[in-house]
Amino acid sequence: MPAYELRSGGDVKNKKQSVADLKYRRLTELNARLKEDLDRPRVKVSEAAMSY
Repeated sequence: MPAYELRSGGDVKNKKQSVADLKYRRLTELNARLKEDLDRPRVKVSEAAMSY
């Protein structure tokens, strides 16, 4: 009968942590892009219609 080794639970915890880090980084980058979009100067519809 083969001898089985016990797996350490730390590997699963590290994987979950890295997935959480990736999600956090993606959300942070998305948040930065959305803030840049908000900071972009806007043209009012009435001004755009006058220039057309």
